[in-house]
Amino acid sequence: MAVTTSVWRYLPILKWKQGERRALQELSAPQWEKLVPVLELPGVRAAPDLAALRAALPAYVAKVRKDMDKAIPEHKPVAIDARWVAPSYANQLRLLRILCNALAQDSDRRIIPVLTEAVANGAVELARFAAFPEVMLRLNVQGIELSQVGAAVDELHKAGLARRSVHLVLDQQSIVNDDPATRFVALCPYVDEALKCSVASVTVTGGSFPVNLMGMKHGRHRIARVEWQIWRRLVPIPAYARLRYGDYTVTNPGPVPDMDPAQVNPSVAIRYAAATEWHVFKAGGFKKGPPDQY
Repeated sequence: MAVTTSVWRYLPILKWKQGERRALQELSAPQWEKLVPVLELPGVRAAPDLAALRAALPAYVAKVRKDMDKAIPEHKPVAIDARWVAPSYANQLRLLRILCNALAQDSDRRIIPVLTEAVANGAVELARFAAFPEVMLRLNVQGIELSQVGAAVDELHKAGLARRSVHLVLDQQSIVNDDPATRFVALCPYVDEALKCSVASVTVTGGSFPVNLMGMKHGRHRIARVEWQIWRRLVPIPAYARLRYGDYTVTNPGPVPDMDPAQVNPSVAIRYAAATEWHVFKAGGFKKGPPDQY
């Protein structure tokens, strides 16, 4: 019997920090209607080696699950990306599977594992993902050849995963200050190739918000939303009518810098998404700053 796959119009890729969790809690039911989040889980800080990782995972999973249940309606599917949990761990597919199984245990919530272009490196482990009703294949289009799009989907199919259970994500990663027209031209061949793969869905994503606001003076600034401007070029094309959209909200696609909160003084800032750009209102440092900065 065919399994119904998840549907979304918007796929936000979220660093799973307090700010993102609070933002999700504020969404209304209509806003959740066509939205499925991708959670980039944070690192396990107390796990310098394999033994420590195994010992830390139960408490880590319990914390993630508690935060997830608080921020996301229980009926909503959630995609889990484990790339930052323990980057030095050799068997990333196994780690992802363990985390997704643990988060799904004793729950009606559908967990969608997020695989990457490195799927061909673990065929035996990959076959075990056939037990999930659906998976997400997230490909960095700036780091792969065009031929690798179909090849990656083929690897999943050879491992026993149905093509119609695969959501293909064409991720442009960081495109800060890039020219939207140039990026659009570069992306289209990957979209064409993806649409030939007979998968459940194809989503295009990217992020153009800077890593930080250093160098910006106090006041108002405008930053181009490159990924959204690319999307606006894609939408009118009839062949691309089935495409879905995703982004990194108001964060940069890169990993969160490992900084000591006691040693940094972030700027007070408001980031507002407009039609083609962000309006950023920047004030002084958060610590010991005037009480009326916001």
